[in-house]
Amino acid sequence: MNYVLPVVVVLICGAAVEFNEYQHAIADVHESARRDSQTYANLIMGRLDTRFTELDMALAALHGPDDN
Repeated sequence: MNYVLPVVVVLICGAAVEFNEYQHAIADVHESARRDSQTYANLIMGRLDTRFTELDMALAALHGPDDN
């Protein structure tokens, strides 16, 4: 019984440390995924903005100088 209590304490502490590291890893993965998705969304937004600008210019060219 004298050796069981220290072993149990070490196992509990080890499990707590591993759980804490696991939680930090999850937080890091979530932050990385959020950052990557924001970068990708900004890329798509830039491409769409370019396409809408091109469409506005094409619409102006098709209508000509008199916009009746």
